Amino acid sequence: MLDRLIEYTIAPKLIEIKMKKLSFFVCAGMFLNLGSYGLLLAAPADVAPTPDGKVDPVDALAAWQMMLGKIPKDMDADVYPIGNPDGKIDMDDVRTILKHSVGKVTITKSSKAIKIDNNSASEAFTEDASPFSLTGMVITGTSSPTVTATLTLSNAGAGTLSTGGSGAVTSTFDGTIWRASGALADVNTLLSGVTFTPAKNWDQNFTMATAVSDGVTPAVTGTKNVTVTAINDLPTISSMTNQITAANTATNAIAFTVSDVETAAASLTVTGSSSNKTLVPDANIVFGGSGGSR
Repeated sequence: MLDRLIEYTIAPKLIEIKMKKLSFFVCAGMFLNLGSYGLLLAAPADVAPTPDGKVDPVDALAAWQMMLGKIPKDMDADVYPIGNPDGKIDMDDVRTILKHSVGKVTITKSSKAIKIDNNSASEAFTEDASPFSLTGMVITGTSSPTVTATLTLSNAGAGTLSTGGSGAVTSTFDGTIWRASGALADVNTLLSGVTFTPAKNWDQNFTMATAVSDGVTPAVTGTKNVTVTAINDLPTISSMTNQITAANTATNAIAFTVSDVETAAASLTVTGSSSNKTLVPDANIVFGGSGGSR
C-alpha cells in the first residue's frame, strides 16, 4: 500500500488501476488523491446518474461529466442526494462514489424527489354543470413503491369528488378530503379518473389543495383554482290548490312561499293576474305576508 499521497492525472478514458491487490477505477481527466487505504475520505455524493441498480465507477464518470456540464443533471441515478449533500455535483461526489466502489464507504441510496403533473392546473365550470373530470394528475419521479395523494376542497359545500378502486387501492372522500394511498400505479389510475360533481346552485369560486407524499421525501403540494361562472336562477313559488267560493264572496287567504337563489325573499315582488278579468279583476288579487311566506 502507498505510504504517501500521490496525485494522478488520468488520460481521457476510464482506466482500471491495480495496486497491491487493491483495484479501483478512475475517470478521465480527474485529479485523485490516493492513500494507504485507497481514496481519501470525501464528502457525501449529490448524484451518480447511471441507473443500473448499483453504485460503481461508471456512476463516478457520469457525475464527473455532469460536473463539467457534458450531460444533464436530471437523469435517473443509482445514487441520489444522501448524507449531507451540498447541493452541487463536484469532485467530492466523484471521490465518494469511487470510494464506495472499492468498499471503503457505504452509500445508502435514498429516494428521488416526487414530481406530479397538473397538481396546480386550474379548473372551471358553469353553475349547475354536470359532473366533469379534473385535469389529469400523474405522479412521477419517486423511487418509492407507494404514495399517498390527497385533494382537499376549500369549501365542503362546493360539491363532491368521486371515489373508486384500482388494484388494492380504494379512494375515499369524507366531504372535504379525497384520499388514495398505496401502489404508485394504482394511485395514478385513481387520480386520472377523479370527477367533480358541483353542488346545485353553487356559484362561488373555490380551491382544491393537492398533496402527494411517499413517506420518505418531502411532500409535493399545489393548489387548483376553480372558477365558477354563475347563472341567474329563476325565483320559485310554491304550488297552490284550486279554490272554490260562492259568487261575490272572496276566498280565504291562500298561503304560499317564494324564494330565489340570488335574491333575499324579502326583496322579491309578487304580482297576480286573472285569466277572467270580468269574474276576478286583477285589482281584486291582494297579497300579504312577508319574506318567504306570503
